[in-house]
Amino acid sequence: MYAGVDGCRKGWVALVLPQETLIEGFTAFAALSDHLIALGVTTIGVDMPLDPPEYGVRACDLAVKKALGPKGSSLFIIPTRAALACPTQAEASRVNKAHGGAGVSAQAFALRHKIAEVAQVGMEGIIEVHPELTFHLLGNPQHSKRTWAGVRERLTILQAQGLDPWSWPSTGWAATDDTLDAAAAALSARRYACGEAVAHPEGPGPYIWA
Repeated sequence: MYAGVDGCRKGWVALVLPQETLIEGFTAFAALSDHLIALGVTTIGVDMPLDPPEYGVRACDLAVKKALGPKGSSLFIIPTRAALACPTQAEASRVNKAHGGAGVSAQAFALRHKIAEVAQVGMEGIIEVHPELTFHLLGNPQHSKRTWAGVRERLTILQAQGLDPWSWPSTGWAATDDTLDAAAAALSARRYACGEAVAHPEGPGPYIWA
């Protein structure tokens, strides 16, 4: 069994394959991970950086941005480990520059708590994925996931991969784009377990899989 996990405003959302079970209501990644393992999930694809760099920029982030081309802005360059430990964005930017990086965006800084949650669980059975990269490789949607046109494109891609999004009952826990991203992450987890996933970069890791 495989699962894709994405962070959302309230916590986390997951989709389990092959059953296509949508998992909602978890505010903590550790509790969600335990639940998925109890269900029999062996591979979890999570849309969250797993290994922040000590210095500079991760090669996997640069590789994904290059692969996405004009859509590369969907990936936030993850700050260094030292920057993520800072209490403010301003200090994080200063520390990150001192460690060979650039200024830290508000979006990237906001991920620090969720990055820490995943790190506390450990890496066994968990792979890092980027849903937009998965959608790009499987169908290359042209519109933003936050538009109806983009949602339709992504639903079509998921259906082409054998999924039935209309069968997923939901409480409205997560936003539409977060749920779609969890589904793409689940496809990446399945592709990884079946030996079909593509690693970014081609050289040494850490890797982002799609």
